[in-house]
Amino acid sequence: MPHRPRPSFRPVRRPRLTRHNPWLLLVLVLLALAYWAARSPQRSESPRPTPADKGWSVVARVIDGDTLDLNDNRRVRLIGVDTPEMGYSPRARVEGTPDPLAEKATAFVRAAVEGKRVRLERGPEATDNYGRTLAYIYLEDGTLLNAELLRRGYARAYRRFPHPLRDDFIALEEAARAARRGLWATGE
Repeated sequence: MPHRPRPSFRPVRRPRLTRHNPWLLLVLVLLALAYWAARSPQRSESPRPTPADKGWSVVARVIDGDTLDLNDNRRVRLIGVDTPEMGYSPRARVEGTPDPLAEKATAFVRAAVEGKRVRLERGPEATDNYGRTLAYIYLEDGTLLNAELLRRGYARAYRRFPHPLRDDFIALEEAARAARRGLWATGE
């Protein structure tokens, strides 16, 4: 058997990545950061939410001190407060006669929220027996409208159903009563 010469194979030289790994890693990290920054929403200088932010709605109409309509056709009932009624006065026992202070409470809510953006925070129950959305209403400046009605004496704390802020609302009502604000101005 004749002796065949062995073919000479040269191993293929692969580039050495070990020497370039730190640079390659740095480039990959920078590219990933650039991609992430391009996809992230731009932060504005103002901390105020934009109209597209989730949870914000515009109040289309105020029905009375504790009920309002949103521009998405939802009717909202404020959790934990009971304002005087616009259409019936238990004192006068007359249909169509506003309860004392009902007009002031409604005017306050109208000035605070009508045509403005609000953020709803739902409570333990989603809706009431009338199909209204039950919610705490926050103004753009962070004020809780439900609590502000109590603080000013335009509402009573609704004690019948439990909700997370029930004790706080009762304390706000008692403070308004002690200071003789709103409903409590006559000492009732």
